[in-house]
Amino acid sequence: MKDGAGFGVIAITEGSETGLPARTYGTGTVATIVDFDRGNDCLLNIVIRGDGRFRLLTRSIQDDNLLLCHVRYLDDVARLSIPEAFQYLADLLQEIVSNAEVVLIPGPAPSTASQLVYGLAQFLPLTLAAKVRLLEIDNPLNLLKRMSIDVRRLAATSR
Repeated sequence: MKDGAGFGVIAITEGSETGLPARTYGTGTVATIVDFDRGNDCLLNIVIRGDGRFRLLTRSIQDDNLLLCHVRYLDDVARLSIPEAFQYLADLLQEIVSNAEVVLIPGPAPSTASQLVYGLAQFLPLTLAAKVRLLEIDNPLNLLKRMSIDVRRLAATSR
């Protein structure tokens, strides 16, 4: 990881991060460390960026309980500019980011469907299963539709 190589991040369905190997979802994110520092608590704080998606093919457990996986990298979601019908999602993300109490890595506003959806998924209280479901969608219009459904569901439950 010191040389900037990516690493896999995959959500746990059952078990925990320590001890015996956990069960995981079948799709994950290729991540890269973009910043790190040592916090006041002496713990290492890292900031990562998702750079791609992968599908888990096989997994094996070493004697030290380290989980090793073979994966297939998934193609990037096709680039689709954000259609006007989904502009409200871009407005929602902008509202969230402008009020966020976290340090964000500066960058341009999302210009594609996948950038928008993955940006929202970072902040919305979606379940892990819902976030993984988003990662599994290859069609950008379907990705926007799924996020729209999730946002409407969240809005309905907050009333």
